[in-house]
Amino acid sequence: MTAREAKQYLIERIVSSAKANGILLSDTEREMLSFTESDPTAEMLAANEEFEANYDQAEFERKIGRAIRNLRQRATPDEQQRWNRALTALRGEDHYVLALVNAAGAPRPRGDLLKLLLTAIAIAAVFSAVVYILASRR
Repeated sequence: MTAREAKQYLIERIVSSAKANGILLSDTEREMLSFTESDPTAEMLAANEEFEANYDQAEFERKIGRAIRNLRQRATPDEQQRWNRALTALRGEDHYVLALVNAAGAPRPRGDLLKLLLTAIAIAAVFSAVVYILASRR
């Protein structure tokens, strides 16, 4: 997958997820998903000017983050694998869509919260045992 194909794939998936979840994106917002500072086109620069003048960046990033998180939750293993390949193809390059994906956060693996809870309980039990042993020596 080339960098251009990877970027297009990520943008198509994000826009599709936004639409499926009732998140409205303007033409300018969709164009911003393509933005790159390293090699911007005239269209990207015009969209960036329009965006900076008329849009709330934090709100845009929240909307896109929501679309990305919804996309990840519904992705099949094959879709997740293709998504990861697209991200890998763009690593090391300066694309706004990568910053948006990173800001959306990585999904937690299945069972991760349960492991975290069990680890916390185990640590608390060991701490309690140590306190009990030290207290009983007095």
